[in-house]
Amino acid sequence: MTPDVPGEGARTEAAPRSSRRAASCVIVAVLGLQFVTAFKLLCPPRQLESLARFRVLCSPALWPFTDYQMYGAAYAPPVEVTIHDPVGVLADGREVALTADALGMRSDEWRRLFVDAIRRWRAERVAAGVRRYEERSGEEVVRLRLIERRFELGEGGTIEAAAPRVEREVDVPDAGAGGGR
Repeated sequence: MTPDVPGEGARTEAAPRSSRRAASCVIVAVLGLQFVTAFKLLCPPRQLESLARFRVLCSPALWPFTDYQMYGAAYAPPVEVTIHDPVGVLADGREVALTADALGMRSDEWRRLFVDAIRRWRAERVAAGVRRYEERSGEEVVRLRLIERRFELGEGGTIEAAAPRVEREVDVPDAGAGGGR
């Protein structure tokens, strides 16, 4: 029994020391068993033959304690990425990459205004992009190819998921026409 606490006028009883010790022992035992199970101290791998005598308690013998590593290793499925590369065929048969730098555009602008225009076939936008390239390089583009490349990004790095394929191949349109040159 504890004496009255000044100002409260009520008496409280403290738990006996023996029950506190028992609760502490149970908590320590639970944490200890989880530690032993999680780090497989009583269940070393079979490959380590010299430690075979310590292979006493393996999962699930210590249930409900588990050796499951919740955050041991992350797994994410590979992310598939598709890249579209526009290629121009010049009058002499050479091929040139029609990149954002070659057209003098920012990357996002090039993707939105030129690459998407080829994919969705917006002839006026495509013709404007080709004109831009021709003005900058002095070379005439007669055909366009849009090459599709698929990659997977995963634990092993970047791997090509499929062989490159030609998504679209067209003659370069005139500035005002909807068809090819």
